[in-house]
Amino acid sequence: MTKNKKNLAKTKTLILIFFLFIFLGSLQWSSSSFYLLDALKIFFTHLKGEKLSPQLITAKTILFEVRLPRILTAALSGASLGIAGVLSQGLFRNPLASPSLIGTTSGGVLGGVLFLSLGGVSPHFLGLSFFSFLGSLLTTAGILFLFHKLRNSDFTKLLLVGLSFSTFTGALCQFVISLEESDYHKSLMIYRWSLGGFYHTEWTHFLLSLFPISIGVFASFSLCSKLDVLSLGDEVAETMGVGLHNLKMKTLLLLSILVGIITSLAGPLPFIGLIAPHITRKLIGAKHKELMKYTLFNSMSLILLADLLAKNIFHHKELELGILLSLIGAPFFLYLSFKKEI
Repeated sequence: MTKNKKNLAKTKTLILIFFLFIFLGSLQWSSSSFYLLDALKIFFTHLKGEKLSPQLITAKTILFEVRLPRILTAALSGASLGIAGVLSQGLFRNPLASPSLIGTTSGGVLGGVLFLSLGGVSPHFLGLSFFSFLGSLLTTAGILFLFHKLRNSDFTKLLLVGLSFSTFTGALCQFVISLEESDYHKSLMIYRWSLGGFYHTEWTHFLLSLFPISIGVFASFSLCSKLDVLSLGDEVAETMGVGLHNLKMKTLLLLSILVGIITSLAGPLPFIGLIAPHITRKLIGAKHKELMKYTLFNSMSLILLADLLAKNIFHHKELELGILLSLIGAPFFLYLSFKKEI
C-alpha cells in the first residue's frame, strides 16, 4: 500500500471515529442530567429482569424520550443536508453552491410560517411539518418547471431564479411575522421556528422522515458515476452518453426533496450543505462515491456538534441552531470565496 493510500485510509478512519465520539458526546452532555453509565445500568438491569430504581427510571425517560429522538433526528438531518450539498455542488460544478440557493428551503419556511400564523398550535404538531414540506414541494415543482423551460439556456439562470425566489419568500415570511405582532406568543413561536433547531423533535418526526430520506440518499449514490462525468463539462458528458437534461432534473429533484424534508422537520439549517462537502473534498478527494459516503458522516458530526454547542453555550436558554450555524458558516463562506483557487 502506497503512502498516499495509507494516509487516505487513516483519514477515513478518523472521520468515523470523530462521528462516534460526537454521537456519544451528544448522549452524555446536555442541560439535563444523564450519563452514559446510566444507559449501561438500564441495559443490565433489564437483562437481569430486575425493576429499575427511580433514578434509572428518570434516566431512561431522558434517554428515550428526550436525547435519542433529538440526536437521531439531528444526525439524519445532517446526512440529508450533506448529501444534498454534494448534489448541489456537483450539479453546478461549484464548491460554493449550497442546496439552499435554489429556493427549496425558503419555500418550506414560508409553508411552516403560514401554518403557524393561520392557527398551528405548536412546532410539535405534525401539521407544521406537512405544510412546510408542501411549501418545499410547490417550490420544487416551480423550479423543475422553469428548468424544463430553460432547457437550452444558461444553467446559471436557474440559480438566479432560486435566489430571487428565496429573497421574495423571505420577505413574505417577515411580512407574516409582522402581522402577528399583537400576539406575542404566536409571533415568538413563528420567529423561533424560522431560526431552525431540534428543540421540538419527537420520535414521530424521526420515524416519518427515515424512510424517504433513506430512499433519497440511496438514489443519490446511484448518480455518482454520472456526476463524475458531469464534472468534466457538459460537452464531455454528452459525448460519453450522459443524458444531461435527465441527470440534472433527477439531481434537482433529489436535492430538493432531501432539503425539503429537513426544513419541514427542523426549519432552515444553513451552511451544513456547504461546509461538510467542502471539508470532505479536501480530505478524501472529488470522486463522488467516496465524497458522498464521508460527507454523510462529516455532516452528521458537524450538526451534532453544533446542536451540542447550541444547548450548552448558555445556562439559562438554548441558542437557536440556525443562528449558531450562520455565525460559523458565514465566515467559512467568505473564506472560501476569497481563496485564490476558487
